[in-house]
Amino acid sequence: MTEPNTIPAPGSVMGRLRDLATRSRGTVELNWAREREEQLARDRQEAMASAASYVRNHFPATLAMVLPDTAWAGYPRLGEAETESLSVVRPCAVAHLGEGVWIHHTRSRSVGHHSTATLLIPCVCGNYREAPVDDDYTLARELDYLADTCDVCLGACTPSCPTANGEDW
Repeated sequence: MTEPNTIPAPGSVMGRLRDLATRSRGTVELNWAREREEQLARDRQEAMASAASYVRNHFPATLAMVLPDTAWAGYPRLGEAETESLSVVRPCAVAHLGEGVWIHHTRSRSVGHHSTATLLIPCVCGNYREAPVDDDYTLARELDYLADTCDVCLGACTPSCPTANGEDW
């Protein structure tokens, strides 16, 4: 039972088995990659459709009037393997509103599918500040606030502004 470990001849059972196993593994890995790409595409499509629906339902007098469904770019879910943190990033969609302002939408898969929309507003410091909006009124309020504070860093940026002692964030 202690035969030396040798490379089997090409026509031997072990040689054929290794060849078949290698091909089989390659096929399985290609299928996994295809399934992953299909899942990413579904995540993107669902994120864009969810964002467009949210805008139509929550911002009928403002965003729904000017933002076409096709303006959204969808991004897939990122798991622990793709992020440096231990959290999962849900699928999301973003749309550029002009003047450096973006709207970000995400929906949880928990009970009730809670959706959130956030304006990403450029700051004079070079970063962005986040402003949650959930209806036409809060959007109007944030746009007014943006107009009033567009030339001032409020220190509420993401990532935050550099500290007073000059260290980077």
